[in-house]
Amino acid sequence: MLEYQRKILEELFAEDGLLLMSRGLGLRRIICSILKTYSQEAHLVILLNSPASEEISIKEELAKMGVQKPGLRIVNNEMGTKERSELYLSGGIISITSRILIVDLLTKRIPPSIITGIL
Repeated sequence: MLEYQRKILEELFAEDGLLLMSRGLGLRRIICSILKTYSQEAHLVILLNSPASEEISIKEELAKMGVQKPGLRIVNNEMGTKERSELYLSGGIISITSRILIVDLLTKRIPPSIITGIL
């Protein structure tokens, strides 16, 4: 990891913040570093609106970084509501579309209080 990427991570972990960054600057590595930090079941981190190709790359990068299974789990419209609710409550890293997230928040399938972060 490059020095400026380490500095970005240090600042993000030191204080709450918003990061705007271009893909050419190592965005995936920074996202994966954040996801690795919060990959334990005690946290629920949502990766929002990630394209399928990016989900695959992130899964591979997380595996290289030593993130234990289940790693990144993908929520889609084929998954039942009960299964999604159980998945949310189990914590970890979840990739989801904004549409499913909003519906599940409004129908109280996912309590907002259990969400650690949204990327």
